[in-house]
Amino acid sequence: TFIGQLHYSGDRLAQISCSFQSPFHTRFEILGTKGRLLVTRPFTVIEDGQVLFAPDEGEVEALAVPQKELYLGQVENMHAAILDGQTTNVSLEQTHSHVETILALYESAKRGERVSLM
Repeated sequence: TFIGQLHYSGDRLAQISCSFQSPFHTRFEILGTKGRLLVTRPFTVIEDGQVLFAPDEGEVEALAVPQKELYLGQVENMHAAILDGQTTNVSLEQTHSHVETILALYESAKRGERVSLM
């Protein structure tokens, strides 16, 4: 089981949790200034999950998402980058930042204290 918090500038916060000990669930939720976006089962085929927008005022709306094979977008993006010279959706700098963040989460868990990437 792992639970982590990531603190960003502008008083923004991300919380993550994962476990092999708890019942299966996978989702993510983004809270914004106009409401929240909830994606259920984001790492499975899209028909198994939903993308919902819950505005601060009004009814929850199910958003239409084009159906694709799982990870097909990543394969298509790499194909276009390698064979056609197009820019990737995720830059090398962003990829390095992701790895640094994961390593900092591990280090924080190991030490039991906050680790800063600044």
